Amino acid sequence: DDPLGLTYVSDQKKLGLDLSEIRLRMEPWFAQLAAERATEEDLVKLKETCQKVEDDISAHVNHLDHDLEFHTAIAACSHNQVASKLIPIISKGIFSSGEYSNMKYGKETIQVHRAITDAICSRDPEQAYKAMEEHLRGNKSIWEE
Repeated sequence: DDPLGLTYVSDQKKLGLDLSEIRLRMEPWFAQLAAERATEEDLVKLKETCQKVEDDISAHVNHLDHDLEFHTAIAACSHNQVASKLIPIISKGIFSSGEYSNMKYGKETIQVHRAITDAICSRDPEQAYKAMEEHLRGNKSIWEE
């Protein structure tokens, strides 16, 4: 479940920053590919996972499992088999720290997840890239606080 041994890294804040840098380089591209390659079935699944995150946040319950499902769904939409394997590993590393689960960013998460989903469903690769990049820059700023 932790092939990179991220659970054992002592400095979780540094790990969060490092993983955020990696995600910032990869995930916008995965979102771009998703907008280009997703099937209609993929888009249905993406919309469903986006809604699950939104429902969790609106209900004030921990949304991280569904957040991971959302990012994994985007990777699956890219139809790049490596992307689908990397996202869960990297995301779980970030989510392992309680710092990340701060609910005060819920409204922003809902807005940006919708923007990413809309761009992918509209088959707009450039906007999908930008929306994911914006989301991940916001996430990275949490670790920089």
